[in-house]
Amino acid sequence: MQRQDAAVLVSRLFEVGFFEGAPEFTFKDEETFPKYLYQSIKNLASHEIARGYPDGTFRPFNLITRAEAVQMLDVVLKYIEIPEKTPPLAPPETPRPTVTPKPTSTPISTPSPTPTTPKGGSTGGTKSTPTPEPTPVNNAPIFISTPVEEVVLNMVEGNREIIDLTKWTVVQLCDTNDDIPNWVHSEPTKAMQTRNANPSVLLSDIQVDKCIVNGKWRVDTSKDDDLMGFVFGYQDEGHFYLFDWKQTTQMWKGNNCEQGMSVKVINTDTPILDGDLWMSEGNERVKVIYRNTIPYKDFEDYEFTLKFSGNGHFNIIIRHDDVVLDDISLYDDTYTTGKFGFYNYSQEMVVYEGFTTEEMSEGVYIYNAEAYDEDGDDLKYTLINGPEGMTVDSETGEVKWFVTSLNRGIYDVSIKVEDTKGAYDIQEFKISIVEPTEEPTPEPTPEPTPEPTPDPDYEKQ
Repeated sequence: MQRQDAAVLVSRLFEVGFFEGAPEFTFKDEETFPKYLYQSIKNLASHEIARGYPDGTFRPFNLITRAEAVQMLDVVLKYIEIPEKTPPLAPPETPRPTVTPKPTSTPISTPSPTPTTPKGGSTGGTKSTPTPEPTPVNNAPIFISTPVEEVVLNMVEGNREIIDLTKWTVVQLCDTNDDIPNWVHSEPTKAMQTRNANPSVLLSDIQVDKCIVNGKWRVDTSKDDDLMGFVFGYQDEGHFYLFDWKQTTQMWKGNNCEQGMSVKVINTDTPILDGDLWMSEGNERVKVIYRNTIPYKDFEDYEFTLKFSGNGHFNIIIRHDDVVLDDISLYDDTYTTGKFGFYNYSQEMVVYEGFTTEEMSEGVYIYNAEAYDEDGDDLKYTLINGPEGMTVDSETGEVKWFVTSLNRGIYDVSIKVEDTKGAYDIQEFKISIVEPTEEPTPEPTPEPTPEPTPDPDYEKQ
């Protein structure tokens, strides 16, 4: 219901007229009041039943909040006298015949004891019941700010840079001298791991965040069926994200490694073991956050895309012959930046090539929520509902969210403001994250063609 409709209903329902003793006042937006309800708003305002905003406006077309409605009814009951119910008059009594009383003996009266006055005090009497003080009304806070409902990302993606793999370094993840991996380069943009070796990473020399990595890999042999993939958000040997891919299920050293793709969070301050990276169930050092059962095939090229936003959102897409095998979107903010690298565990002849990076389009959502409390109470802001990664400052009401192209779409948001006595208001709205619109190139305006000048000699003929 709009504020103007609530004013009309209350004014007419309780027959509230204009208070002649009210000081003169004018809302700044009275010219927007519809004629049929202008007087109703002025009547309520003269009794301070309907209040304006701190900026001197009434905003008749705003929706009335629950807090405002309760506050309006509390105030109107101070000014409206509700008549008490009058009990019905009793019917007149029918006179009864008079009966002559019989004489009775007069009893001897017993003297009543004389009340004594306590020392230092007066004679006690009936104590009067004190009138209870009226409980003051606590006015709920109300939101007076308008939400920001759109974020336009700052750029269009697509400017890819080719990665020189010769600058990358080899990291052995398990402390062992057995089965040493062998990473080789046949050209600057192509790398191969040639041995059936312990887990290792060919690690990049760049930090990857707010970034898109594209490339392809394949297994160039029919021998074995073990693990290949990549790491990202890499901090050190015990802290990184891992995407790995197994061709068939296999039990080894009592641990089962199942067929398919998985995404894991490696988070340990103790040395990582090969068994930690082999098992599909995870443990206290390795948390599995995604799994499927899709196998890879030998001698087939697979394309992959990693979008790492730096705000906890990331997306992994695996394609084969332009067909999307899986599109994995996850949220985990254990690591929001770090290095990228190729991963190999016990699978020989894996080729990685044609890798590129490009920046992600990004933006920042900021909305300074503001509420008004008539009693001057301290206010606290909280986020009731919103997308992952969004925050609200409990004291200032600033809502902030760092976004990238992974966040394109529409999101529902609810924020709450509450005073120290528990009264509150809730504001609900939607946010749209959109790509920038490219300005169309204006077509050149053609110059007007001059009309031919008539030949005077021709006209004479």
